This record gives sequence, structure tokens and C-alpha cells, in this order.
Amino acid sequence: MKAKPHLNFVDQVLLLKNRGMQVDDEESAIAFLRQFNYYRFAEYSFAFLPKHPDLGDSFDFAGTSFSDVIALIEFDFALRTFLFEELSRFEIKLRTTLAYAGGYDDPIFHITGTGIRREILSLKAGDGRSHVEWVGRYKSKVQALSPEDMARNFDMENAAEIPIWGAVELMDLGQLSRLYRMTDQGLATRIAEVFDCTPSDLKSWIVSLNVLRNHVAHQSRIWNRRFTFPPKTSASKIPPSLFHLRGSNVDINLLYPRLAVLAWLGRWYLFGSDFKTGIEELMRTFPSHEAISPETMGFPSDWRDETLWK
Repeated sequence: MKAKPHLNFVDQVLLLKNRGMQVDDEESAIAFLRQFNYYRFAEYSFAFLPKHPDLGDSFDFAGTSFSDVIALIEFDFALRTFLFEELSRFEIKLRTTLAYAGGYDDPIFHITGTGIRREILSLKAGDGRSHVEWVGRYKSKVQALSPEDMARNFDMENAAEIPIWGAVELMDLGQLSRLYRMTDQGLATRIAEVFDCTPSDLKSWIVSLNVLRNHVAHQSRIWNRRFTFPPKTSASKIPPSLFHLRGSNVDINLLYPRLAVLAWLGRWYLFGSDFKTGIEELMRTFPSHEAISPETMGFPSDWRDETLWK
């Protein structure tokens, strides 16, 4: 496929105008695009395009202004900023719980395999899911972090001797997620009980929220993204406040189910802002335009009436 020609900032604005977008202040629009990549801008602008059953998207921005797109961009920025704080609280709580529960039986269970499922321990290196490989990656990460402050408390050259309460602070969320997924039923249940959910649900939620965190941390568009690894809810032991996520009107690949899970998990935090109030305030700032709505984020039309948000 032939590459599209390079456009300078003036021509980028001209292209938008030729496609019907209202640009009230061309100089301001040019200044904005000098700081905000046109391709990123286009990702947000596509939400305002009309849908044609036979033709698909049409590059007709009639009825949409440059400022409409900026309003959506600013909403998404505020959403990402807010979610980063809340995801950080969940990550810290997870580190604490995993360290406390796992360290009770064996301070270095993550190395020795105490509390790890037998089938995982039996896997050999090269499988990709083995405990042996996880330990190898963990040790490599620890050695790479030797200049960090943690080196004052532990011998970073001997990662196998760092107890789990120190080790969790050296792992990234992906490593924490994998470690929890390797735990046996007993340890996994003790950890999940802290969050008042099943081990199966918590394993799913950690993976799902890790994906969300990565998009947030990399400044990706969040508001209408379709995500991988949706958060699961067990039919038999689902918290009543999350039961509506199993309804046919909720798309589990959109953002809303992840916000609902964070709202549920946030009940256990003793510091930080009120997540439910924060979401409520954010959604009041959602841009007003006939082409976009909170439903595009997966919000049910009656989400405020759900017990979870009260």
C-alpha cells in the first residue's frame, strides 16, 4: 500500500476543513496540532463520523467542530489521570496482600514453590508457564534494579534470599499477576477473600486491570477502546453489586466493566479519593454531542441506579 504524503500543520487543518469540520480559529488549531499528533487527533475525531450501513465510516465531519474533538480529548486525559491513581491503589493493595498471605507460610514462597500449584511446579523450563522460568525472570529483574534504594535493605546479588515482602516491591504488575495465577487453591483463596471475591474472579480482574493500566500508562485512548481479557464474574459467587455485569446490555470488552470492578475493589482502600464519586464527577463532564455518548464506553443507560454506585 502506498504511503500517504506528509502534511505540514497548515495542510492538516485544511484537510479537516475540507472534510467538513468546523475550525473557528485556524491559528489555535495549528498550535494544538504542533503539540498533539494529527494521527492521535484523528483517532478521537473518528468517533464523530456518521455510520453508513453499506459504506462504513464516511469522512464527513459536518456538525462537528475542532473544539468538539478537543473536548473529548480533554475528557479522556482526565479519565486516564484519574484511573492511574486508582489502579495504583489497587496495585499497592495487591502487593501488600500477596506479601502478607504468602509470607505467612514461607517468607520466600515465590522462590521455593510453597503455595504454588503442583502442575505449575512440574513444568520444565521452555514451557513458558513454568515456575522455574518465572523465578529466572524475577531474578534478572532484581539484578537489573541493583542501583535502586531497595539495595540498601537486601543483597541484590542474591535475589533468592529477598523475602516476599521486599520482593513484591521489585516486581512489575505483570509479574505479580503471574505469581498469583500460579498459587494453589489455599493461598489463592486467602488472598481473594481480602477482596471479597473468588480466586477465579480475582485472577481475571488482575489480568484485565493490568491491561487497562498499560494503556493508561502509555497514554493510549481509553474512553471507547475495546480491551482484551475482560473481567470475569463467577455465576455462583458473584458479589450482588456486580451482578448487572452479567446482563446482556453490558459489553464486557468496553471500559465500564473495568470501572465497576475498580469500584468494588475500592471499598477496601483506607486512603485516597472516593472512586465512585470521582467517576460520577467525571461523567458529568462527558462532552455533549449527538454522535457520542457514555454508552460507547459500555455504560448502561441506568448505571447510576445500580447498587454498586450508591
